[in-house]
Amino acid sequence: MTVPSLKHLYYVIVDVDKIQEFIFESSSLKHIVGASVLIAYLTSREFCLENNILNGSDKVEDIEDLTGSKWLEIYFGGGNLKLLFAGKETAMDFLRAYQLRFYRELESASFTSIIYEIDITDVDRFEKRLDDAEKELTRLKLGKQKSVNNFANPVFEICPFCKKRCLETNEKFKIYDQDDGVKKSACKECREKERAQRDGALKMLYKDTLLGTFFNRFREQEYPARGKLMKELNDVRKGEGSFLGIVTIDGNRFGEKLRSHINEQIKNEAPGNKVNRYIKRLHEFSQEIGEKTVVALLETFKKLNYNKKILFRPIIIGGDDICFVMDGRLVLPFTEHLLKVLEKQFSHYGLTFAAGISIVKPHFPFFVAHRLSEALLKNVKRIDREYSGLDFEVVFSSTVENLDQMRKTKYEYSLAKQTYVTTFRPYFIESEYKAAKINDTLAYRFLKPTLGMALGIENRNLLARNKIKQLRSLVRKGETVSGYDFRLMIGRMSGEDRENIRKRLANIYKTRDMIWIKDGNTLYNNFIDIAELNEFYSEINLNKEAKGQGGSNGLDGR
Repeated sequence: MTVPSLKHLYYVIVDVDKIQEFIFESSSLKHIVGASVLIAYLTSREFCLENNILNGSDKVEDIEDLTGSKWLEIYFGGGNLKLLFAGKETAMDFLRAYQLRFYRELESASFTSIIYEIDITDVDRFEKRLDDAEKELTRLKLGKQKSVNNFANPVFEICPFCKKRCLETNEKFKIYDQDDGVKKSACKECREKERAQRDGALKMLYKDTLLGTFFNRFREQEYPARGKLMKELNDVRKGEGSFLGIVTIDGNRFGEKLRSHINEQIKNEAPGNKVNRYIKRLHEFSQEIGEKTVVALLETFKKLNYNKKILFRPIIIGGDDICFVMDGRLVLPFTEHLLKVLEKQFSHYGLTFAAGISIVKPHFPFFVAHRLSEALLKNVKRIDREYSGLDFEVVFSSTVENLDQMRKTKYEYSLAKQTYVTTFRPYFIESEYKAAKINDTLAYRFLKPTLGMALGIENRNLLARNKIKQLRSLVRKGETVSGYDFRLMIGRMSGEDRENIRKRLANIYKTRDMIWIKDGNTLYNNFIDIAELNEFYSEINLNKEAKGQGGSNGLDGR
């Protein structure tokens, strides 16, 4: 292969603005699903190929073939697309046509785009120019100010679904409210989302997006007879004590490790071939990660082998970004297994993943719950990116503070110049590829034995519910008194139960005499984690609800 005859190429990036806000602003799962459908479809290969400019020119596979009006694909999907064009005019014509069709389909969203000129004869700076284009796009997005303040008064009524925009009183903008069982007026944007979830765009989605690929494979390959996903949030709302888990997952140092891997692969290539190989590998990886993400989700379902329908709705599947809503009672074991499978899928890249999980009541605002899950995700990344990990928060109140402040208020105290932290969160996952070291991080394995004290063995609680609640106050008494009270509590149990608890504590290097773990000047204990999880785990029998292979209930990872 040779260097292309053209000196310059034009890198086109389109990125939908405020995707998370657009998707999660509504309190209705139906509208959230509809919004995710629209974003996936409008940045799909199929939608762009319907664009007259792309249809009127030839797609090529190699940079050396880029001449005239030809174009090369790098990435489609998840609210983002990246293309290379040979000519600037062709790139501009594509964006004009794309913009017209985008706003014809969806008036309530916007996107930021850029055409970035790249000198491909400067092989050594080619990768940097791609990075410069991404930085310029980010600068443009930050500089955009798009906000409208609507006032809730007798003149301007607010949409009952998104609680954000003025509603339309026209009859055609009425939407059925599942909670109240009546049709209500809505804003145009919520109507668009409802329509997308209900008809046309949803069907088109299945042809050419990762969301569609997941749904089709789940139904056709993995669960042909029995495993249909619950479509309605009402299925969870009917049961008292139900919880939802909103999960956000992202890869750690994803771009950095990808570039390092590609550069290692092409380091021995001739200078005239490096640019072409870099772009081809970038495109191949974008296809690979989408496929492996779908496979990881399917493998997790297969491993846990749920024998009943559960609430599970993927909202975002795009690259290393995953977001889904599921039954809160099952969300921790499911996410743990998914992180392990993802790490296995991408072991040759050395990738790890972080997950933030907000566990809330079904009527809790989705946007706030998702924002909390993102804060939890960032907390995992802030503490350690070398391991896959998860952080969670169970929200029992209607208000959510800043995460750092909330953690400090709920889980930290000082006594006699000693700092006590009554949670181990975030927890880090030990996989067969990377075992977390005790001195370096607090592993997820620390949660399971202690949680097992509450959930019990063979459906029998080792600690009664009132004793689990005692753990909340017990760990706030300092090292000496809390240790004495814990020994007193365990001493009143039968010999068999005492032995079971001793074994579980030994798994995390604790004893009945020393229930704290010391790290520097801080003492840690995770009994409050157990007490919070018990609030909703104890409402169901997991062995019946989600029996895994080999008799596992999905909590112990067997």
